[in-house]
This record gives sequence, C-alpha cells and structure tokens, in this order.
Amino acid sequence: MTSIKNGKTILFVFALLSFGTICFSQNLIVKGDTLFARKEYKEALFILNKAIIKYPDSSRAYFYKASSELELHMYDTAISDFNKSIELHLKTKDLTGAYYSIGMIKSIEHDYTGGIYYYNQAIGISPNEWLFYYAKANNELDIGDNKNALEDINIAAKLNTDSAADIYNLRGLIKFYTQDTLGALKDFSTAIRKDSNNPTPYYGRVNLKIALKEYRGALMDINKVLKIDTSTIILDYRGNIKEKMKDTVGAMDDYNKLLTYNPTFARGYFDRGCLEEALKKYPSAISDFTKAMENYPEYIPYYIHRGTCYEITGRKEDGCNDYHKALDMGDVKASDLIVKYCR
Repeated sequence: MTSIKNGKTILFVFALLSFGTICFSQNLIVKGDTLFARKEYKEALFILNKAIIKYPDSSRAYFYKASSELELHMYDTAISDFNKSIELHLKTKDLTGAYYSIGMIKSIEHDYTGGIYYYNQAIGISPNEWLFYYAKANNELDIGDNKNALEDINIAAKLNTDSAADIYNLRGLIKFYTQDTLGALKDFSTAIRKDSNNPTPYYGRVNLKIALKEYRGALMDINKVLKIDTSTIILDYRGNIKEKMKDTVGAMDDYNKLLTYNPTFARGYFDRGCLEEALKKYPSAISDFTKAMENYPEYIPYYIHRGTCYEITGRKEDGCNDYHKALDMGDVKASDLIVKYCR
C-alpha cells in the first residue's frame, strides 16, 4: 500500500543538493547526479560506477548510485549501496533519504516490518517529515497494527498543513478496519473533495457503503469511478452491487460486458457463474466456473460451486470430484459435502 509516486518525489528532492564549490575530483559524481536528475538512470549508473572505482570512499557516489538502482528496480543492489553510503557517513539530508529509500524497497518486497524499522530511522533524524509517518502507517496497516497506523497517519495529517488527499484516504481505510464507519466516511469524502479525479477514495467509500448496506449510494459512487477510471474490472464491482440491489438483469449485463472486454478475468466468470447458479441456470454456471478455473485454478470456491451445480443436475461423480479437489486444496468444509453426497 506504499505511495511510490510520493516516494520518488521526496527521493528526487534529496538528490538535488547544492554542492557549493565543486572540486575537480567530484566531477564524475556531479555528472552522475545530473543524469539522475534527468531520469537517465542507466547512464547515471554507468558514470557513478566509474566514480566509485576512482573515489571508493565517497558516500554521495554510493547514494546516487543506489538512487539510480532503485529507479531501475535493482532492489538488492540498491539496499547494499544505500547501506554503504550510510557507513561512509552521509550528511543528514542524504541520510534520511537513504533510510526512507531502504524502507520503501522493503515495503515493495512486502517486508513491512523491515520497512517500519527504516522509516523509524528516518523519523529519528527528521521527525517533522510527514511522508515518513505516512509510509510507516501504510506498513502498519499491512501487518494489522491499526492502532499505531492511526497514530502515525494523524501525525502525518498534522505535519502536512495542506492535508493531501492521500492522507485522508489512508486514514479512512484505517478507520474502516477499526470499525469507525462515520470517521471513515468523513475521511473518504474529504479525500474525494480534495482530488475528485482520484478513484482510490471512491473505492474506499464504496466498500464502506456496501458494509453499511447503502447500496444505492455505493452504485452512485461506482458510476463516478467509471468516469475517471477506464479499468473494465470496475464492471465486476458494479455487477456485485447490482446483485445486492436485486437487479439481476443489470448485474448480468455488467458481467457480460466485463467478460467481452476482458475474457481472461477469472473473478468475472466466477461472479457471473454465482448469479447463474442463483437463477438456477446450472449448465451456464458450470461453464463459467470451468472458465474461471482455467484462468485461475487456485481459488477453492470455484470447485465447491461447480460441484454443487453438478450435484443438482445429476452429475454426482463430477460433483464429488470437485468436492475432493476442494478438500485436497485445504477446504475442510468440503468433507461435509463429501460425507453428505459422495458415500
């Protein structure tokens, strides 16, 4: 859940340092930094490797080299070089950038605890930088530490006097998970007011309204999302909402459109199959569950639902095969169906 766009922005700020009077021995480092600033990362990396060979004790050379590697997704090497730059006694401004960048890489690699550690290092040096608290709150939410996530996002909100839409959106999500529904609704709505072209807080508010069974409001929001996000997967979302509103015709229409645009989307086939199963259109449901399996065979409910449709239509052996498959995949509840139908 970490904001990579914001991360790049602050890293870019850390990179554009004033060198003052530059001696000749720094020319390669300056050139590498200039190439980095131009987003010519491969060229910057080439020059900075030369600089390190010539000046192996330059903390800045390692820092800019690591920054280029980060942009090129060379994460292991970037961490190594950021750590080397830290060992060589980076200046304070660069040091916070190095710690933050390692935290960001840890987050990208789903090592959220590691990310929190490095964000804390950055906070220890620069306790008034809102982005560090924002990134840390993201990771805390990912590991289920909602209490600390809420504390950190509140600090980020206080430090960021403009209170960016991303802050309100994340705080709304944290409040949603802590069951503060009114607080979450307020934050999602504020995020939308601040950036009406960002679909993310709309999704948060849609999920909240679904949880509150305010389906009409959820439908209004998802229709707004369709105007700013061209992803066809949104049609699956809208189909789900229409089903909850008992609009089976509208839901089926959305699923059909979705699968016309995106014929490999397994979840779409599953959702359409479930609707067909509810409408007792069992052969169509079986076909859709089968297509869902072809595109993503690891999801256990496909087998349970298809097995049920097989059982209802008299194909007992096929149904039992699906139940056994679900059991083999780890669904212990499938054993009840096996006992009931497959003796």
